[in-house]
Amino acid sequence: MNKLYVAGIAFLLSFTGCIEDGEDTEIEEVLEVEDTEPASDNSEDIEKEPEPVVRNWWCSSSGMGGHHVDPAYEAMAKGELSDEDCQLVNEQFAAAIAWAMQWPTLGKAEDDDFHMVVDYVEGMGTHHTRIGNFSMDDDFDPQDPEFPGTRMDGVFEYDKPEFLMYSGTESDSTLVGFAWYVKTNSTTPPEGFAGNNDWWHRHGSLCFRDATFQASGEDLSDEECESGPATNVHLHDYWMVHAWIIEPWLQQYDVFANYHPCLSQEGPIMDPEDHCWMEAMHGGMHEHEEESVKTQDYNMTVIEILDGDTFDLGNGERVRIIGINTPEKGRPFSDEATDALSEMIMGREVTLVNDSKNDDVDSSGRLLRHVYVDETLVNYEMIRMGMAFWYPYSSGTDMDESYQEAQESAANDHAGLWTKSQYNITIDYIEYDPDGNEVDGEYLIITNHDNYNINMEGWYLQDEAARTAYKFNYTLEVNTSIKIYTGSGEDNQTTLFWGWYQGIWNNGGDMAILQDENGLMVDYYRYGYDLNE
Repeated sequence: MNKLYVAGIAFLLSFTGCIEDGEDTEIEEVLEVEDTEPASDNSEDIEKEPEPVVRNWWCSSSGMGGHHVDPAYEAMAKGELSDEDCQLVNEQFAAAIAWAMQWPTLGKAEDDDFHMVVDYVEGMGTHHTRIGNFSMDDDFDPQDPEFPGTRMDGVFEYDKPEFLMYSGTESDSTLVGFAWYVKTNSTTPPEGFAGNNDWWHRHGSLCFRDATFQASGEDLSDEECESGPATNVHLHDYWMVHAWIIEPWLQQYDVFANYHPCLSQEGPIMDPEDHCWMEAMHGGMHEHEEESVKTQDYNMTVIEILDGDTFDLGNGERVRIIGINTPEKGRPFSDEATDALSEMIMGREVTLVNDSKNDDVDSSGRLLRHVYVDETLVNYEMIRMGMAFWYPYSSGTDMDESYQEAQESAANDHAGLWTKSQYNITIDYIEYDPDGNEVDGEYLIITNHDNYNINMEGWYLQDEAARTAYKFNYTLEVNTSIKIYTGSGEDNQTTLFWGWYQGIWNNGGDMAILQDENGLMVDYYRYGYDLNE
């Protein structure tokens, strides 16, 4: 059975962190203080923060790909979906994919009573739907058609597209996309998917063979069609929209485009270096751009940004940018970091460089790489802009000297993550190598130097690997210091307990980062592996 990879579904279900072995690990999660502090009498009043919205590529797919743009959309423009609409489209697409994948090949569809209404057409593939016992009998009105016993009606069901589209007419032809077909009237498109990017189109008339109910022509005159013998069916009130969300048949430029450039007249184009795949990603290019696009290697082209330090390539590989760490989803500056990376590399060909001091891949199977786009070292730029912290790992990296320089520049400029907070609280000391048990013995001291008590609710303390983050719910009184132990215990006025299960502060070097409720830098404390020492 052919295996079809479904775009975006992994992101709808889960996220994978970067996890290494031992103390020097990077575990991308946040430990909320509510999970570690003693239970409160008011625990039922604590509101959980909403899960961050997964912004799959189709939430930013706002091009206009296709040859039918209905007058209903005159003077309108597509755009980025809101988080709410993005989440709804994620759910709608996931349901449609799950339903359609019951028939991954044409043979399976036809064995289950799907009928080929439209033969293979350039840009669209075949159109298969279930017609049951429908026929164009004496009661059928081609001027005002109805299709009883089929799902070609006035109901939009996002989870059950009316048409499945295949890459050819052989039984092993694979599913490439699907389409919805809904009746309203000649001027009003259906209220379809969340947001305003699903621009529906119409076919004025289709000429159907009487015996097979299979289209043999479009927009013919009644005389031309009926010489078939066939019937010219006028479809002005019926609206269609496609969705290209089955890999590799993605349309990043316009997910709702009504054609795919790699479904050629001769058949499907599977060569990933063919120019059609760049057109599917970026839409039609101006002539002066096309020459450079033809030489771009799709395998090394960035097709999706997952967060500020992780992206996917056209060849299916996932890359974790080595030597940096960006905020986790839902944390301050997370969206800014993701946007900054997207602006630099999305849709562009990148060059990957291995690091001699680290493994080829991390424990999640992601490539660990220094990343170049043209002559720009992406790792360095993300740190320099303050969108990422330098993270040298316990083994170091080949580019640590440059990355430290970038971080010093960002800190001096108070850029991004280094934007200075108004509060005067300092990290004074870290006991990172205690005698005895490491979890129980590690601690950090912070002091309030302001002349008033400071409510630290919503503040975060983390190490530079972001293996875990401590979220405060505490007021630090004026001219007072407090110890924060790594392990578990009972909080009091002078001591807090992180509640972590292993040592946090690496003996070889680390950095503590204290951020206020807005994600602004209150203070940081670095020790060890300073390359300038």
